[in-house]
Amino acid sequence: MIYLVSKFHCLMLGEKQIEILPNVKYKVSDTSDQNCIFLGYKNEAPVILNFVHPECVSNSVVHVREGMDDYFFLMPHYNTNNFYTNFKYSNKDIQLNLNEELVIYVGNEMVLSRAVEGIIFSHYEVIGDLCVIYFSGARDYVVILNGAEVCAADYYDEINVSESEIFFMCRKHDVLNHGRVYHIKDKKFDTYLVYLDDEELNLKDEFLACTFLDCLLNRNLKYCNELLDENIRQENENNILDIFDEFDDYYPIDENKILLFKKNTLAGICNFEISTHKISNIINL
Repeated sequence: MIYLVSKFHCLMLGEKQIEILPNVKYKVSDTSDQNCIFLGYKNEAPVILNFVHPECVSNSVVHVREGMDDYFFLMPHYNTNNFYTNFKYSNKDIQLNLNEELVIYVGNEMVLSRAVEGIIFSHYEVIGDLCVIYFSGARDYVVILNGAEVCAADYYDEINVSESEIFFMCRKHDVLNHGRVYHIKDKKFDTYLVYLDDEELNLKDEFLACTFLDCLLNRNLKYCNELLDENIRQENENNILDIFDEFDDYYPIDENKILLFKKNTLAGICNFEISTHKISNIINL
């Protein structure tokens, strides 16, 4: 079977115009030798895809063959103007380049390269040893540096500022409704996770793999460990990080088989085995 998944809201042009919703798996029944054009509803660059000749796909398409099935993922690339600025911080030159990626150099060292969407540079401020760089957009964005260390680089939904401290609240919109707080107080940085609702979550087996990966992405390693069967539970929960290659997004192609992505490219495939409401094994395929 052939499946199409778009990571952005778009319109497929052809004999009929078909609205494609993000992260929905569509079964492709018409595989005639013709180019399909996909236009994003925001500022995404158009994508052209031919299901008969997948070897010709652009860097906006990730083709994954798993068993007898072919998956085509449409990845967003944005038509953005390139922005560059530089300034001094801690006696070093900060170089900032922004298009569909945000790249920051401290001196000659690249400390950040992150895909971003719909943000523009606003301003920066230095607080003690910290440099806080603000970006505005539909969701505002913040980067917090401590020298060449990136303490935070994230969209945020709320900001609270007083004389001696700043709170940034970042809603993660995941299974457990995590929130990530970045906190500056008395010129010192701290970060921690919160749960944004008080409802007790009774997890069904089909949600275990996604919940585990959401916790992993948010570095809630204690909760990750609690989802593991006692036979594979880690004495040191940080060891869980060694199980996976680095990834920043995922997509479940069935209940327990997950595709992992890093910067819009395939980073791995893993299979979760579930037993007695716990994860009993994780296999990297």
